[in-house]
Amino acid sequence: FQRWKTHPAIRETLEGGKRISYGARAVNKGGLNSLPKLTFPGGMMVGCEAGFLNPAKIKGNHTAMKTGML
Repeated sequence: FQRWKTHPAIRETLEGGKRISYGARAVNKGGLNSLPKLTFPGGMMVGCEAGFLNPAKIKGNHTAMKTGML
């Protein structure tokens, strides 16, 4: 991830940004109704953080990666 963040195309996008929070969270169970609110003023949650990945069943990799591409 560190190498990815220093890629010239990505570095430009991230330059000047600041981390507002960090931490770990549990995987959501319960389908779409259990997902958190994905957007907030000035940002949005994508990938695993948004709950689009179920690592126990190795399901949702494609949706987690696709949201990261948006």
